[in-house]
This record gives sequence, C-alpha cells and structure tokens, in this order.
Amino acid sequence: MKQFFTVLSFEFNKMQKSNVFRIMTVVVLIVIIIGMSVPRILDLFNSNVKKPIAQSDKKIIYVIDNTAAANEAAFIAPLMDTYNWQSGDASAKTDIIDKINSDKAYALVEIAANGDAVLTTKEQSVSDTFSPSLQAILSQKHQIELMTQYGLTQEQVKQIYTPPAFEKVQSGKNAQSTFAFTYVLLILLFMSITMYGQMVTMSVITEKSTRTMELLVTSAKPDNLIFGKVIGTGLAGLAQLTTFLLALFVMYKINYESVKNIPYISTLFEGSSYMLFYTLIYYLLGFFLYAFLLGALGSLCSRVEDANVMVTPATLLLVAGFYIAIYGALLNPNSLFMVIASMIPFFSPMVMLVRMGMTDVPFWQVALSIVITGLGVYGMGKLSVMIYRIGVLIYGNKPSLKQILKTLRQAKTL
Repeated sequence: MKQFFTVLSFEFNKMQKSNVFRIMTVVVLIVIIIGMSVPRILDLFNSNVKKPIAQSDKKIIYVIDNTAAANEAAFIAPLMDTYNWQSGDASAKTDIIDKINSDKAYALVEIAANGDAVLTTKEQSVSDTFSPSLQAILSQKHQIELMTQYGLTQEQVKQIYTPPAFEKVQSGKNAQSTFAFTYVLLILLFMSITMYGQMVTMSVITEKSTRTMELLVTSAKPDNLIFGKVIGTGLAGLAQLTTFLLALFVMYKINYESVKNIPYISTLFEGSSYMLFYTLIYYLLGFFLYAFLLGALGSLCSRVEDANVMVTPATLLLVAGFYIAIYGALLNPNSLFMVIASMIPFFSPMVMLVRMGMTDVPFWQVALSIVITGLGVYGMGKLSVMIYRIGVLIYGNKPSLKQILKTLRQAKTL
C-alpha cells in the first residue's frame, strides 16, 4: 500500500504543479468570473427605470383606413404604442411610399372596407415581430366587429375571447425544467472524463517513450503504478472541477439579482442536490473506467504520435455514450433501449445520469447500474494491470489486435 500511496501522491502533485493544469484553472476561473458578472455590468450601464420613448423618436406608420368606422389607427395606437401611428389619405399613397423608401416613415397599412389589409415596408428583418402582431390585432378587431353586426353583445364577445382555465397537475418530474441542468451536468461529465483520461494516457506514453517506465516497474508493482496514476489524476481533476463549481456558485450568489431572471440560469443553480450526488458517483465511475482503459492502451504505444490511433476505440465508446444520452433521453428516456444502455458500464455514467434528470428512474435500476459499472471498473482495472505489465516490453511499431490478445494471454501466465 505504501507504493500505491506514493504513486498516488506523486501523480496528484504532478498534476497540481503542471503549468498546463494551472493555466487552465486560472483561465477558466477568469472566464467564470467575467461571464457571471456580465449581466451585472450591463445593469450598471442601463437605467433601472425605463424611460418612455419620445413621440419624435418613434417610427412613423401611416394608416389608410377605408372601413366604415375609419378608426383603425386610433384602435391600434394604444396596443402598439412604440410606434407613431398617423392617419393617411389614399391620394397621398405615392408620397407615403416615397417617405418609406427614404426612411422618413417605417410602414404603410392600407385597410379595405371588408377588413383586408396590405402592409408596405422597405425592409423586413428575420426576427420581425411587427407584422404578426399587427395582423393579430387587425384580425381580432375584424372578428369583434362581425360578431357585433350579427347581434352579439359586448359581454358575449368578451366571453368568447376569454379562454377556459387550464390547470396542469404533475406527479413526476418536469423534463422541461430539468433539461438545462441535466445537460450541463452531462457535458461537464463528458469533457472531464475526456480531458483527464487523456492526461493519464499521455502520462503513461511519456514515461514509456523516455524509458522511465522501465525504472518504475523495477521499484513498484504494476498494479500500484496504474492504480496510483489513475486515482491520483482523478483526484486532481475532481479538485479542479470542484474549484470551478464553487466559483460558479459564489459568482451566482454575488450576481443573483442580475442573473435570476435569465432563462435557465436559476434552473442550473437550483437543481436538486441528489443529482449532484449521483453526478459525483458517475463521474468517479466513468473516469476510472475510461482512465484504466486509456492508461492500458497508452502503455502499448512507444511514441506520443501513436496515441490518437491507439485510443480511438475508447474515444468512440465515450462519444457513443454521449450521443445515446443526448438523443435517447429526448425521444424516450424510459424506452427499453435506454434502460439497457444505462446498464452497460461504458454508457451508464452518461445515460443513467440523463435518465435520472429527465424522468423518475426506479431505485433498483440506479443501484443495479452503479453495481454493474463498479464491477466494470474493477474488471477494467485488473485488465489494465495485465496490459500495463506487458506493455512496458513492447517497443517499435503499434501492436496489432492479434499482438494485444497474445499479450493478454501472456499476462495471465505471469
């Protein structure tokens, strides 16, 4: 055990003292501080009291009204008071269009006697809300006038436009409210496993390419080396992630008044604590599973250049689990496919996490998933020791699958 803790302590301290690790920590903390402070900074430049738009600053819209009442402009103006509504004459239509083309007026609305309307503007943006708003107002007014002509009273018209009460009672989780929180956790899990797992791979390959590994295996057992390396790196990564999350939480509390009304922000920081607890569990399980696999594959490489090709199988498994979690949960998180996927060790950390965030998962499924993934981590750890023990002896070109299987058979005899 002394060798194990020595390796663990060395790897943890090496990660903490690494320039890349420190620079990444500082940069991310700066981004968090600035990003969470932006809404508050913007509030300092914006007055809390909205000043009414001066009539001279409002865009001019002319209305040529041919209805019997001829009151469309007066009806629309209070409902769309950010514009300057003016009545126009049909004989001045050409002059009004010239004003629109020269940006002296914004639009012209021509309303026929039967209520049909024609809107003339110079340009229309992609995010235009003026046209549909105007159309809805004119349509509702036309319907009200027709109902009045057919003998309906104002009270009857009001009852027609009053929607019935609609109450929604929900006994389970609301996936819409937990969507952002769940997927932020998923992305953090995916990125952390990928990033810290790659660090384990590069550490193993560097030691082997510099022949340091040959010295290490003569002074410590391979299982102490690989377990100490993986767990030390995992704890360093967990410490870094904890620092980021604490910084996010502190900045959220500091800027609470400025960010509380931003969509999804409050949802992210007020998610359930049990989800954070299970995120920690699945982070550890997922990291150790892939770190052992990546470390074993790294031991089979003689050069850093071979790393990308060698770790491709592990990367594909990780990406597959990520996309199954994203798209499967959106379609049906309780489907048989998703239940089975959440029990497979390589997919479970991400798929089960999303299922738990989006729906109510029976406890026995969560417990079974953790047990199976834990057994998978144990098995992968034993397998990584076998590969690591023989990998130190393999130099030269990248080994083929046949050579890897031969290596495993040889490992069993040692």
